[in-house]
Amino acid sequence: MNLPERARLALSRAADFLFPPHCAFCGALLPGERTPLGYCAACESGLPWVLAPWCLRCGIPFHAFDGGKVPHKVSQEGGHACGKCTLDPPPFERARSAVHYKDQVRSAILRFKYGRDFSVLKSLEHLLARGFESLREGAPPPEALCPVPLHPSRVRERHFDQARILCARLSARIGEAANRQRLGSG
Repeated sequence: MNLPERARLALSRAADFLFPPHCAFCGALLPGERTPLGYCAACESGLPWVLAPWCLRCGIPFHAFDGGKVPHKVSQEGGHACGKCTLDPPPFERARSAVHYKDQVRSAILRFKYGRDFSVLKSLEHLLARGFESLREGAPPPEALCPVPLHPSRVRERHFDQARILCARLSARIGEAANRQRLGSG
């Protein structure tokens, strides 16, 4: 281990001692060194994961359309689009979420967006990466990752653009190019 690596490790351990890592969702103290996920095992098992089967176009789980009353036997490998996407295809090829926007996920996103709580960034990045991995299965690599643009007045209000930050982190993590231009900026 060379000097810069040892210094980085020493600084990381000092930071862990001074500011012990906490779960991004429940706030519990994380055991040992920082987890690459940023959340505890109990929260991971309780996250509102989006489970198959889902529409291969919009990514919405089929049970969201029928209230879970209709059994779906279609595997994701031979999946299909929902009725809405079949009748009125969206202007994109595929979309996917890793988790539902509720409970502790919703709380973490709101803390990041409005409270500038960057301690949840690693966890949100991991959730995005997990959703992206399932999106890529059997599909060609994307042309670019594009953050949904934040209105300039919101950027001035918050002093940062959370979508751009998450897109850049996901881009670096998965090795895909992020589109640096704002969507809709001609």
